[in-house]
Amino acid sequence: MTNTNHNISRKHLKEKDRILLEKLWNDDVLSQSKIARLLLFSQGTIARELQRGNILEFSDNMKTDVSSVHKRIIYSAIKGQSIANANKQIARVTTKLTPKMKNIIEYAVNHRSLTPEQVVTQIKEVSVSASVIRLWAKKGLINIKIKKYNNSKKVK
Repeated sequence: MTNTNHNISRKHLKEKDRILLEKLWNDDVLSQSKIARLLLFSQGTIARELQRGNILEFSDNMKTDVSSVHKRIIYSAIKGQSIANANKQIARVTTKLTPKMKNIIEYAVNHRSLTPEQVVTQIKEVSVSASVIRLWAKKGLINIKIKKYNNSKKVK
């Protein structure tokens, strides 16, 4: 069996995708794989979204009857979208680059020659990870020179 989803990249579901997913899952009772192919998402993305928007509460009686995944998951587009919006808001708040943090990071890397890893461990005012610092540099949000380590060139 060949993988026909090789060109599907990880992307976020939009509200319209969630509404269609709710219909295809709850009403049409299609499989995760079939829905993934129809919506052009990976099967894993569909599975995660179904868990996110599941409104079915398990009772002790239901835990023994798990013959069909459709009996365990009733998907709600409204719940899925609500959780996605909340997660997006949390991510936006926790990684906000302030002018003060920008100056601290730029000074530490450019003048004190610290790596992003050293910045996050040595400077308490920096409340993000080293990977976030590298992402900000890649996006041009901060002006730092990232050195590449263990990049030795072979001599011929």
